[in-house]
Amino acid sequence: MKEEEIITLEKYLNPMTAEIVRGRLEENGIHCFVASENDPYNTVLGVNLKIFASDKERCLAILAEDPELQ
Repeated sequence: MKEEEIITLEKYLNPMTAEIVRGRLEENGIHCFVASENDPYNTVLGVNLKIFASDKERCLAILAEDPELQ
């Protein structure tokens, strides 16, 4: 069985914004997670929102529907 590739959808300097976007994607059935959220430097370096590569187009469409998430 082939493992699906995990990619970074977006990097956010504000971890709270990443969590809001994560919640919106999960509401739409997309599995995702915020990487580096427990890193003490995340407010400087940011956090990455990770998704399965096969969900990328769907994620972009969901985010395009809400201008506040762009």
